Amino acid sequence: MLRFLILVVLVINIAFYGWTQGWFGEKPGMENREPQRITNQVRPEALRTAPSSAANASNIAFPASAPAATTQTASAVPAPAPATVTPPRTDLVCIETGPLSGTQSSQLQQLVSTALPDEMWEMSVQTEPSSWAVYIGPFESEDEAQNKKAELAGLGVVSEIIRNRPQYQPGLTLGLFRERSNADRLMSTILEKNVTEARIVPWTLNPIGQLLRIAQATPEQRTQLDQLAAQATAPAFRLCETPHP
Repeated sequence: MLRFLILVVLVINIAFYGWTQGWFGEKPGMENREPQRITNQVRPEALRTAPSSAANASNIAFPASAPAATTQTASAVPAPAPATVTPPRTDLVCIETGPLSGTQSSQLQQLVSTALPDEMWEMSVQTEPSSWAVYIGPFESEDEAQNKKAELAGLGVVSEIIRNRPQYQPGLTLGLFRERSNADRLMSTILEKNVTEARIVPWTLNPIGQLLRIAQATPEQRTQLDQLAAQATAPAFRLCETPHP
């Protein structure tokens, strides 16, 4: 049995070797090689080869056109201009002149209107106090004012509830004076009693003339306005005594 198997294996090996050597026909893989591939070509006469110079020219033409288009596109879009930022001026001041008589006011208004836009300046009535009050307030409510009044009474300080001055209500007056010096003396007295909330305020205001104010003037404008004030025989411009609203 073993001899039979060995014989079969030997026969198979010999047959395989003969097949690979072409004993039984063409060798394996020869069907796609020359000259068989040539005989299998379809319309070989239609095949054409391009000259090497034409091929090189076509390869050079396309890359050369791309940078030109890029350059044209880049030059067509202008670069954005840098933004200009103007810093705010820090030398603007509020100035005013007054009191002005009727004649001075009329003349100065005419002169200023030729130098500045109307919205830059304004006229108002200038007043001055004719009486003064030592005042505490305003409070959140009249009840709070009443409580403070009782507290002051315990310190020996007389006060009254204010009911006829809306700008000071609810509040307390500790004294009314025609002379500012008398109000100052009372302030010294109550400070000795540790009443620190009190202050002196104008009580009655009397008009004394017109006031011309420029809320924001440059140094150059102030110089020009002083010249105009001199032409109208008006007082020179000064810094505003109260902040512009």
